Amino acid sequence: MASITMQTNKRNNLLIINAKQIILEDEVLYNGHVIVESDGKIIEINKGIYYEYDDNNKFNACYNCKKNQATFAPAQCDECVNIYCKKCAMKMATGGRCKKCKNLFASMKRTSTEKKNVNRNNNKIINGVEYIIPGFIDIHNHGLGGAKDVLDYWTNPEFSLRKLYKVGVTSMFATLTFPDPPRLKRSLKACQVLSELYLKNNNYGARVEGIVSVFYCTSSKFLFIAMHLLFFLTHFIS
Repeated sequence: MASITMQTNKRNNLLIINAKQIILEDEVLYNGHVIVESDGKIIEINKGIYYEYDDNNKFNACYNCKKNQATFAPAQCDECVNIYCKKCAMKMATGGRCKKCKNLFASMKRTSTEKKNVNRNNNKIINGVEYIIPGFIDIHNHGLGGAKDVLDYWTNPEFSLRKLYKVGVTSMFATLTFPDPPRLKRSLKACQVLSELYLKNNNYGARVEGIVSVFYCTSSKFLFIAMHLLFFLTHFIS
């Protein structure tokens, strides 16, 4: 898996993340990168560590590991230049046969200085990330706080949505409990807040994709009314 060099002279204000593992739907990319536009849209997921250099400042990948910058070569070979990274060169420092030219060598020598991954286009480059994975979807969540009682947690959705986002949840279904009156009004208020949040597409981190309802009632008449209310809210949100 070869590292790649990308010229980004015409691409500004990007978020570029270099990660050791990128978990995709059907495969895992090792030592890859993700490029995100300023509006949050992912425009590229690819193999190789992302580097930004001048047109005259080329990046050479290690011939052995295919990912780190090559700055070493066998001391006894004048043909091989910049073919091994420091880590691989240390492993082969006692000598052996060059994997590229197949010549025997007894030591390694530095053939260039390591180039820095620079930012030339106002792009933010993040290196050394262990994992990049798709956001989690939480299908049943009563909220994480923001009020004194769990019935009121979703009247202050910003509190829970920001906390969920920090642990990797990007989409969720808010769970509301519909008890017998008079506490029903509190759940209806939370339902109204979440409905407005969904329609306005406000984003505090995790996105509300819908509402999960839980009914606790002793009256069949109340259950009938609550089911009709839920039917109305479902069509209102959709």
